[in-house]
Amino acid sequence: MAPTTKPKPIPDSYRRVTPCLIVQGGVKALAFYAAVFGATERMRFPGPGDTVAHAEVQIGDSVVIIEDEVPERGTKAPPPGGVAGSPFSLFIYVEDVDAAVARAVELGATLQRPPRTSSTATATVTSWTRSGMDGPSRRTWRTWRRRS
Repeated sequence: MAPTTKPKPIPDSYRRVTPCLIVQGGVKALAFYAAVFGATERMRFPGPGDTVAHAEVQIGDSVVIIEDEVPERGTKAPPPGGVAGSPFSLFIYVEDVDAAVARAVELGATLQRPPRTSSTATATVTSWTRSGMDGPSRRTWRTWRRRS
């Protein structure tokens, strides 16, 4: 007899919006997110030639999907120099902005703006792009820590 329960359309372990980053060098991107953001891997499906077909990391209560580009599927990572004036960025709350930024720069990130306390918000904000020697995402990450 077939089961009578239907699967949940929105799984309990996911938010309604889950970003998927298309990268070149998924293995290195996963290592970077673990080192800088404390990301833990939930799953990884390897692709051909040491690529990542699909991986999910947990950062706090959020899930981020990482996949190496596959032009045959219509996915493409940003170019090596990143995308100037990118129309989006990812905001992430961390306990210590200075430590997260220092670790990211130590691992090759390019700092766009040093950490500062915003006068218009109750947060410390910095903006930097991961790029360089292993270039896992070449996207802007904005790290925040709420002050009050």
